[in-house]
Amino acid sequence: MISNCVTDTHWGFTPSPVSLCPSPSLSLISRLNSVDLTDSGAEDLVSALSTNASLTELDLTHNSLTNLCVPALRNLILTLPRLMWIRLGENKFSTTGKKELKSLEEPRPGLRVTV
Repeated sequence: MISNCVTDTHWGFTPSPVSLCPSPSLSLISRLNSVDLTDSGAEDLVSALSTNASLTELDLTHNSLTNLCVPALRNLILTLPRLMWIRLGENKFSTTGKKELKSLEEPRPGLRVTV
């Protein structure tokens, strides 16, 4: 349903409605790279995506994410059972933030976290 799609700009970026519409068959979101996503936008995005159990890949590269959103991303990674690959490179994470995100591969065999 279009009314359920994320189409506003309060997330700190302009999302593509096609890539954020909930759908039982949604298995890839790749249009969230290079959209100037901020930490507050990432938290809202995580909230919206956390109920999409069919999500398998998420590309958040080339944005403005920092260590402030690591807890929200951690929750998303641990919540989505089918998530197999999350791309987070070319953001503003510190070495510690990158290590924390990468360490989430350990409890999730088959998960690939690229930072």
